[in-house]
Amino acid sequence: MSDNISRQSALDALRAIRHGLWEIDIPSPASCPEYVEHHEQIKSMMGVVDGWIKKISEEEPASDWVPCSERLPDEYDEYLCQYEDGDIFVGWLEDAKWCRYCVRKDKVVAWMPLPEPYKGENNER
Repeated sequence: MSDNISRQSALDALRAIRHGLWEIDIPSPASCPEYVEHHEQIKSMMGVVDGWIKKISEEEPASDWVPCSERLPDEYDEYLCQYEDGDIFVGWLEDAKWCRYCVRKDKVVAWMPLPEPYKGENNER
């Protein structure tokens, strides 16, 4: 299972929370001496949720690509690699050189971990 949720899922959840806050039924001021306090707390929570919605909506999506100039993988594994001409392949780092089926590629500009395998509708490989 992935530790991440999609941006859209986060926004949907936050909007549902905001809607739920809006729907809270606060008794009228006549029957609830804490009316103003409760009302202010809900407005404050809505402000926080609105801030999260704004931040997530405006943030640039994160790229999983790691520039080779920034760093190389820490462990030996297969990675998705992009060659300087745009060619993308699965490769691995061996003796500080990127390899692809025994062909060395010197001009790899970025890499990323391979995605999880597709598991189908019944979580089967």
